[in-house]
Amino acid sequence: MVAMMPSFIVSIRCVKEEDKPFAVGFSAFAGTLIGWFPGPVIFGSLVDSTCILWRTTCGSVGACSLYDIELFRLRIHALMMGLRIITLFFFILALVFALCSKEPVFQSHMDEVTIAVTANGHKTSKKTDPGSKECTKPQNKETYI
Repeated sequence: MVAMMPSFIVSIRCVKEEDKPFAVGFSAFAGTLIGWFPGPVIFGSLVDSTCILWRTTCGSVGACSLYDIELFRLRIHALMMGLRIITLFFFILALVFALCSKEPVFQSHMDEVTIAVTANGHKTSKKTDPGSKECTKPQNKETYI
């Protein structure tokens, strides 16, 4: 879940306002398709590849009775590291594309935050809409930063 949030935020900020619902839906669909369909097949074959002793019943191969746990540990970590390297490659590719594009990829923020420090040292913050004509003059010995 922790790794999903940065990619979710990037995908939301890189898409036009009218395309955001489609982007979220497509991202969820692609993540589900890639995660749920080949995941059990890949991890199942990885677990089966570390079996030392297969149980046989009536001439047919059954479940594994004994696993090589050292080989399993190495293969599972190698698979996870490989998948993370592939993910890092795609993130770097997206960053290079974003930096080399002619038009800005990220949308600007729609609000501004004003921080005020009162005479007794307390900080207060206030969100304002940049389009509004609200007055932000210091009042009652407050200093605006």
